[in-house]
This record gives sequence, structure tokens and C-alpha cells, in this order.
Amino acid sequence: MADFADRTIAAACANRSRAIPYDVKFTVTTEPVDTVELTLIARDGRDTGLDDCSVDALRIERVIQHTGDIEAFLAEALRVLRPGGRISLIDTDWGSLMIHPGEPEMLRRIKGAMESGYLADPWSGRKLHGALLAAGFQSTSHELFAISAEPGIHDALRGASKRLLAGTHLSNDELRDYHAAGSAAIDEGWGAYDFCMYVASGRKPVT
Repeated sequence: MADFADRTIAAACANRSRAIPYDVKFTVTTEPVDTVELTLIARDGRDTGLDDCSVDALRIERVIQHTGDIEAFLAEALRVLRPGGRISLIDTDWGSLMIHPGEPEMLRRIKGAMESGYLADPWSGRKLHGALLAAGFQSTSHELFAISAEPGIHDALRGASKRLLAGTHLSNDELRDYHAAGSAAIDEGWGAYDFCMYVASGRKPVT
């Protein structure tokens, strides 16, 4: 099994399979796992260096939104998967982001920054299933998961929001008030910072 992501998926490898995490941009780290043999390799998932038809299953999680270039990842996946091998793609669709409270015009500026700022493909989630079909994978399917942020999300986002929004899309005062109001609303149970994640899967053709 190969994991193309910035984190390993030890829980999915509890059957003592060999997991090979490939990191696109970060150093791969994992907590100690006694029951899994892990080969940790920091390498671009579009050029893994694995042998042809050497992997039973492959997972690519939250990579495409940061890198784009889904066609190259899937071409490499087809190369390294054994015939009948399974692939799973998991990614966020930031076009689905819903924020409350906030003035609609201000929230449109925030969403516009998310969809045109630092992410290579902020709408990657909705594209996964079609990309699998276009690449030639079979037995494809997808599921949609709604993610609702928990209290503390605005505190976690303050640094990134300041880099992305302050002085360009929002004034410093607007940004401060946006986080304060959003944090209070979520703490009280009626605020929202919600988005969708897609999970798409398929198999490499046997012949």
C-alpha cells in the first residue's frame, strides 16, 4: 500500500501490510506503530521511483488542492498499481465553504480569496471522480462528506487568515471582528465554518 500525502495512515495498515508514504512537500512523520512495516520516503508523488505494478492499494489525501496536476498523479498511480489495484482520492472542495456569521459582501471576499489565493486547486474535491474516469480507472465511485468546524477553528485560522486576507481582501479591523464574531458564534453552537470533502475510488483495469 502506498500513501501519497503529508502524513502516513498507520490505522489503515493494521494488517501488517507494507505502507509506503510519499510526501509531496513535507517531511513524512508518524507515531510509532508496532504492527506495521513502514518504508518512509520523501518524494514527489508524481515520480515515486516505485516499480511498475508493485502496489496493491494507493491513497492520495489532501494533496491535489495544494499541488494541482491531478493527471500526473493518476498517471503515476496507474503505473505503480497492480492490475485490479485500488486507488482512493480524498480532497477538500473549498468552493463549498459556508461561513456564518458575517456580512454577505465580506464573506464573498473571504471565499474569493480562498478560491483564488494560495491553493493550486481549491475546487479539487469535485473533480476527483471525473479525473479517475478520464484516466481509465474502473469500478469508480465517490462519497461526499460535510465537515463542520468545532470550537477553536477561528483561533487556528488567525495566522493563515492574516497572511491571506489582511490588507488585500479585508482590513485589519474587519479581520479582527470577523474572527471574534465567528469564534463566539461557534462556541455558542449556532455559528458555522463548514465545507465538503470528497472521497473517490476506483480500480486499475485488469487487462
